Amino acid sequence: MARLVFLANERYDAGMQNDADLLKHYSARITQLEDEIEELTVALSQAWDQLAPLLQDTPLHITDANNILLLLDSIVTATEGYAAAIYLQEENLWRSVPSHVTLPPIVKQAVAQITPQDTVLYRVSSERTNTPTPNAKWALVPLLAEQKAVGALVLGIQANSQKPDFTALDLRLLQRVSDRITGQIISTRLALSQERAAKLAYELDIASNIQRSIQPGKPPHLNTLEVVAHWQPARYVGGDAWSWLQQSGGQMCFFILDVAGKGLPAALAAVSLHAAIRIALKADMSPGEVLQMVNAEFYDAYTLTDLLATVSILRVSPDGRELEQANAGHPPTLLRRGESWLTLPASVPPVGVLPELIPDTQTLALEKDDLIFCYTDGFTEIETENGLWGESGICGAVPVGIHSAAGAVQAVTTAAERIRKGTELHDDQTLIVLRRT
Repeated sequence: MARLVFLANERYDAGMQNDADLLKHYSARITQLEDEIEELTVALSQAWDQLAPLLQDTPLHITDANNILLLLDSIVTATEGYAAAIYLQEENLWRSVPSHVTLPPIVKQAVAQITPQDTVLYRVSSERTNTPTPNAKWALVPLLAEQKAVGALVLGIQANSQKPDFTALDLRLLQRVSDRITGQIISTRLALSQERAAKLAYELDIASNIQRSIQPGKPPHLNTLEVVAHWQPARYVGGDAWSWLQQSGGQMCFFILDVAGKGLPAALAAVSLHAAIRIALKADMSPGEVLQMVNAEFYDAYTLTDLLATVSILRVSPDGRELEQANAGHPPTLLRRGESWLTLPASVPPVGVLPELIPDTQTLALEKDDLIFCYTDGFTEIETENGLWGESGICGAVPVGIHSAAGAVQAVTTAAERIRKGTELHDDQTLIVLRRT
């Protein structure tokens, strides 16, 4: 009705006599009004670029959430709205969004269902809420990151206000602001990803230093044994460690361990287990007693943290003629005598699997030039064209003509490198070879 009155008045004022003149006149007026609206839209958008400095900065540098509240208040003022909010579907997606901004449940539900294909969604809330205006109309503009909807910029107007609906200018403004917010979200994601990568690299560096600190500097020089060791950490630090110690009765003890896992947790677990084994051996415990003790000590902690560790402990008599072994879940100890190979397998599961371990102590008489191999699965689990390298790979890598511990270590490590073809290590490689002299 108002439009008809407006048309009649315009026709009378213009003194137009026919409908063709009237149509031509109003076509020109419509074009003029559209141009004016476009100019206003551009001007208002430019004004918002100046009024919202928050959106010009990287979110990681924003510490005051009131900046966002100021932006939302400005949107409400410019659109004559009731409320504005930024709602994100994931926590910590954009650090500085105020947590106290609340929306009616129906609006949150609409945001949760938003898709990248949506441009603007309308929802009318008729629920009674503790907001001043329980009945409001809402416009939701999706916030998109990596072609996924991650939330929405929300604007509400009172359903009973003098403003009956959202204008094209309102929606244009919301879309422009949402584009800027989306850019900030993407920047934040990238910054958080870089921060996590830097933190991980720092932790891995710490873990690597810890792991290196517990490896023996040099093997012992003995009249009855030649001892040579090789330790090569993987890029992503694992939980390998080894050591040696002489007991008060002259027995030489060697142990090797492998904590399942990578990174700082595995390195820290290896350090504590390494220290506990050394303390027990210094107390002149036998290999079997040591495994019982450390399992009882670490079982609860390993159960809580979902860790386990394989351990093999060797003890050689002072004259070098007798070998004792206790093995908890570790790869079998290999002994080469002449052209034959003997295997000393584990007798119990790894440390941390059962509340009580009662390992067998295996005893073996040693002969001159016997070679004893202790190693971690960083060798046996190398992938080949025919499956895993395994114990047979280690045995096959040592020619019959090699009779020294140094030669045996060189042969195994060279063969392993050749099979890996220079690819990156995915697990630590530790190898100890003893030769009865």
